[in-house]
Amino acid sequence: MKANWQLYGVAGLAALVLLGQMGNFFHSWQLVASLMLLALLLLLWRRQPQVPVVPPTRAEIREELRNVETVITKIRSLSVQKQLQLQASKLDSQIDNYTTFTIGVYGTKGVGKTALVNSLKGLVKPATMREPRKLVFLESRDLSALQGADLILFVIDGILKAAEYRELLELHKQQKRVLVILNKADIFLPSEIAIIKADIGEHTATFLAPQDILVCASAPSPIKVKQPDGKQWLEPVPAEVKGVKQRLEQILATEWDSLQVKNLQQQVEQLHNQAYQTLCQDYRREGEKIIQKYQWITGATVFANPLSGLDLLANAAINVQMLLELSQAYDRPITITEAKEMATILAQAMLKLGIVELATTTIGNLIKFNTLTFALGGSLQAFTAAYLTRVGGISFMKYIEQEIPPATTPPQPLEVLCEETYRDMGSQPLLRAFLQEASLQIATPKG
Repeated sequence: MKANWQLYGVAGLAALVLLGQMGNFFHSWQLVASLMLLALLLLLWRRQPQVPVVPPTRAEIREELRNVETVITKIRSLSVQKQLQLQASKLDSQIDNYTTFTIGVYGTKGVGKTALVNSLKGLVKPATMREPRKLVFLESRDLSALQGADLILFVIDGILKAAEYRELLELHKQQKRVLVILNKADIFLPSEIAIIKADIGEHTATFLAPQDILVCASAPSPIKVKQPDGKQWLEPVPAEVKGVKQRLEQILATEWDSLQVKNLQQQVEQLHNQAYQTLCQDYRREGEKIIQKYQWITGATVFANPLSGLDLLANAAINVQMLLELSQAYDRPITITEAKEMATILAQAMLKLGIVELATTTIGNLIKFNTLTFALGGSLQAFTAAYLTRVGGISFMKYIEQEIPPATTPPQPLEVLCEETYRDMGSQPLLRAFLQEASLQIATPKG
């Protein structure tokens, strides 16, 4: 928080200077003094020490992996559970593996990935440690296949294409360590190489250091040699990967362990999110069963005992027991007091936003053109009540799901989710399908 007052001061002073300029408020000496103060504040603000992010230890990563394994055990599908457990077991074995470093080599077809790997194998030497260290190269045209790599060599053979730039951005979002390698340098003039490097640097300036943009020729074209007697042949040219080799060895000497730990952390987080997303699908299937049960119960009850007002209809639609069962299905149980409070919030939101009235009108209009539903006396209130129960139940499911990782957006209040759910469910085809099912579920006697 220490830098905040400086940031606010800079912004405020800048605004005053602009206003002064626009309204001739400042005399020249005041303007100069203000600009000097502004520059000083900016300098002080930029010099504020950044709080370093402390990377997790391997023990902490293993503890997080144990938490992921607990989530995996809750997944309903045994086959999916087994698949994720195998991934967790593989990660667990890698946590204490200090000695193997994986380098992913990515690029489109024909950029020279294989030639680059062949040139680097045996040439790049990790720093000497007490234990032997091993480099593993993985080559692929599929970035997803290189998610387990500790470092990625992103190989191109010319000006950075739009698709390649998007892929680099995605790798940056994933916090992957990347070196961009301009291969096939032998086909370019030095001036052309400078232009290409400058273009790459301009596009990647916000996330890639200049020293991580490298040039090489992993398989130079052979040179035609011609003798005075007319004989000629093609003379092979050795690979020129010295710059890549040196940069790799620098990184391996200084970042070996930190990149391994970072990669392990990312893989555990990805597995964590995958496990939770799979579990969330299980939750939704269970939640759908609960909502369907209560929407038809509510509809049948209102069908048998019609209500006199919209407020009563809204309150009848939100069943406290349904919210309790949904919270239990999501493994996030709430108390009956909390369920009553949320039921009240949903009912009031439906009235305040006009959802009850809108749903009643829309469903009423659709019933008129459906011979099956039109023939059912008292069906309008019953169908509307069942529909509102569904809106409330799905809204509550969305509310609970906001707690499930990964949380990519700020949590929304229940009222906002209720409005969003009604809007998503308000299409004519969805309503017609709902009414068709409702006519069978609500008006058909159950044995």
